Parts: sequence; C-alpha cells; structure tokens
Amino acid sequence: MTRALIQSHAAKVIMVSHNWDHGDAGLRGLKTEFGIETPVDWIQCDLGNLADVRKVFSDIRKNEDRLDIVRPESSHRSFQEVLR
Repeated sequence: MTRALIQSHAAKVIMVSHNWDHGDAGLRGLKTEFGIETPVDWIQCDLGNLADVRKVFSDIRKNEDRLDIVRPESSHRSFQEVLR
C-alpha cells in the first residue's frame, strides 16, 4: 500500500513504528527506491504505550492538514483506544 500511495503521488506517507531498525530501514529503502524528495517520514512510537501514541498523533495532527489512512504495524489495544 505504501508504494502505491507514493507512486500515485496521492499522499505523504508517515510510517509509525516502535522498532528503530525497521523504521529507519523502511525510510531509507523508500527514499532510495523513489528518490530523496519522496514525501515519506518515519516516527518512532511504542503502540503499546498510550501516552506515547497520544503524543505522536497529537504532533501529527498539529503538523498535517489531514490524515487519510492509519495502518498500524500491529494491533495493540492502546492504539485502538486513541482512535476513539
């Protein structure tokens, strides 16, 4: 899904992951594949920590005009609570 959004220029992609290595590797891989100017960011967030999730999504809300898709790497209960 991420690649399709980037290829269609439909959205800025913000990846959220707890694991630094996965997030960094994903970001570097997409920038290498699609170019350094590709609108993709990565934010580290522990989806099992409700305070961390609230802070990260509060920051996203402040910095972005809209949020079209949320696709968590895993389905932690706390992530579902934040979306209510």
